[in-house]
Amino acid sequence: MPRSYVKMIGTYIQDLKSTNKTYLNEKEVKRKMRLKDGMTIRFGDVVCEFKEQ
Repeated sequence: MPRSYVKMIGTYIQDLKSTNKTYLNEKEVKRKMRLKDGMTIRFGDVVCEFKEQ
C-alpha cells in the first residue's frame, strides 16, 4: 500500500497588486518571497513579525 505525505517547504508571501503594496523587511514584495523567522511584514499601516513554530 503506498504512503503519501506533504513535506513543509516553507511559508511564502506574495503581493497581489494591492494599492498599498506589501513590504518584507522594508523592501517591496514584487514576487513570491519566502518568509523566515523574525522577518517584518508591512501591509499599508499594519506591521507584523513572522514567527516560525
